[in-house]
Amino acid sequence: MLTSKVRRTLLSYGMLDGVSRVVAAVSGGADSVAMLLCLKELQEEFGFSLCCAHFNHRLRGAESDADEAFVKELCARLGVEFRAGGGEISPAGRGLEDAARQARYGFLHSVVGKDPHTRIATAHTQNDNAETVLFHLARGTGLRGAGGIAPVCGRVIRPMIDLTRRETEAICREAGVEFRTDSSNKDKRFSRNRIRLEVLPALEEAHPGAIENIARFARAARAATDDLTVRAEAFWEQNGPDPAAMLRLSEALRAAVWQVFLERAGLSPDAGTISRCEALLPRERASLQLGPDCYLEKRYGRLEFREKALQPQAAFFSGEEPVFFGGYRVQAEKGPFDRRFSLRAEALADGAWLCAPRPGDRFLVPGVGHRNVARICRDQKIPREKREGLPMLVKNGEILWIAQIGASADARAEKGQDYINISAEECST
Repeated sequence: MLTSKVRRTLLSYGMLDGVSRVVAAVSGGADSVAMLLCLKELQEEFGFSLCCAHFNHRLRGAESDADEAFVKELCARLGVEFRAGGGEISPAGRGLEDAARQARYGFLHSVVGKDPHTRIATAHTQNDNAETVLFHLARGTGLRGAGGIAPVCGRVIRPMIDLTRRETEAICREAGVEFRTDSSNKDKRFSRNRIRLEVLPALEEAHPGAIENIARFARAARAATDDLTVRAEAFWEQNGPDPAAMLRLSEALRAAVWQVFLERAGLSPDAGTISRCEALLPRERASLQLGPDCYLEKRYGRLEFREKALQPQAAFFSGEEPVFFGGYRVQAEKGPFDRRFSLRAEALADGAWLCAPRPGDRFLVPGVGHRNVARICRDQKIPREKREGLPMLVKNGEILWIAQIGASADARAEKGQDYINISAEECST
């Protein structure tokens, strides 16, 4: 019965259309073992050759080696080709989970090679999909992220995406096949594990069927995203980067247009990046730094990318995430109280604009009064070449804060007040 459910998934998403070979990614856990069993049973019906690929991350010592030995022995019993890979995982600033994923998929694609008729099958389930949706929502995402795990992504297919983890375990039991349990899946230091072990069980207890309901929501979000993407591409072909035309769109369609625009520029935008880009639309001239050498400029009623920013510059700063501006990375953080750089939290409510100094700008220096910004920079011995792009936070025409100088008398926090620290770190360009 459960194999029939997998068959329906394969057919409904066209996962095996024109496919002659499937490489199943098998870790040894219940989900991937169940997938291997189902694919083996359906192999003759769909007419594909089956290969099992196992990547040993070598993160759990003897336990990892035992997983590999288990999968190898299972393949021998089933008469399935077995391919193994492995290597030391180096996070290199990406995080352990992400580094492991990159290494694993690199190995899987090497097994697949360039054959266009071969697919990689991974054992993501409804539970995994629900975890991903909740993780994205908690971190902050748009409609695309709410779609969770796509059943088909390029050459990767997910035959188990309509099954729950309980169902994959049932497949293994019915076949009389054991499976391995990864001890690291119980480590609550990883966000996804906390969602898996604490959040999803609580949701299922409060609302039985919660996992299936989240999966249904994810399908609806993916369908809406697909529709918006088609409309966004049509808009782009007709209008290009026209801010005036974009402002006439609905918020959801405009976000999809930003996605198309930024992806065509080789960027991988998230909801935060799109929100920052949105702040450019109503301004006559503005610049947003998306990276050390990537600026999005609005000038003469058009949007364009440049390696260097034009003047005048302006970028919206909410304090929720770092913003690249004028060769600096500006960010807000709690940190220890600093009488010079700590702003009253309410001063940054609803955000402020990052701007470069202009001739005649005046700043309210604590204990001194209003002074010319250019003179302050000279007194602080800030080199002339760095003054032009020096970030200033401006709100309602008043300068709240200047990089390397600090907060204004009106905006700075006093001890005991709710505060936020603003820092600006120079970036290489």
